[in-house]
Amino acid sequence: MMVKSRTAVLLSVLALLAGLLGGLLLSLFLPDRLLDPAALTGAATSTSAGTNAETGNVSLVTRAMSTLTAIQNRDYAALSAQIDPERGVTFTPLATVDPTSNLTFSAEEIAAAGRSEQTYVWGTTTDTAEPISLTIDGYFDTYVWDVDYTTASQINVDRVQASGNALENVAEAYPDCRFVEFYSAGVREPTDWQALKLVYRWTNGNWYLVGVIHSTWTA
Repeated sequence: MMVKSRTAVLLSVLALLAGLLGGLLLSLFLPDRLLDPAALTGAATSTSAGTNAETGNVSLVTRAMSTLTAIQNRDYAALSAQIDPERGVTFTPLATVDPTSNLTFSAEEIAAAGRSEQTYVWGTTTDTAEPISLTIDGYFDTYVWDVDYTTASQINVDRVQASGNALENVAEAYPDCRFVEFYSAGVREPTDWQALKLVYRWTNGNWYLVGVIHSTWTA
């Protein structure tokens, strides 16, 4: 009986330490204003990744914050290290993931993006249906870092905060993945919002970036 009692105590202590470690990681990597539990929403159990400690919300959001920092600093080398080595990363400029028009780049291509002057067609605009023709750097300016997402008003895990007329199909397009959405609420009017979704696949013991989706309100 004494052995069982000591074992139960030990397990309780280990569980407490795990919880404290999770809180410490969030405090290290998340801005203070985003530590409010109400700002971090979503159900980790809604995807195949499950609720294991190593694949839970803390590690996912920590990874997303690291990706966000690399994007903000245009540190393409750091960003490339987080890209899925098998699938690469797909960029969606206007909410709806479309494999026929969205472009996918390998980690090596993203690593060299800062030196590239090549122009790509990333899709078409929603209002005029004009082709979106930009370099990788130009695309990041317009359809990735269009606002400062480090000051996002909401961080959602596996949940879409808002949508316009464009179909939000991230869950259907990436059924084996999870995503973190950085949502920037409208300032001038309710429809003046922007969102950046970072999509990850758990593989080889880590979260790897497979999708970057930009969303905004569309009429």
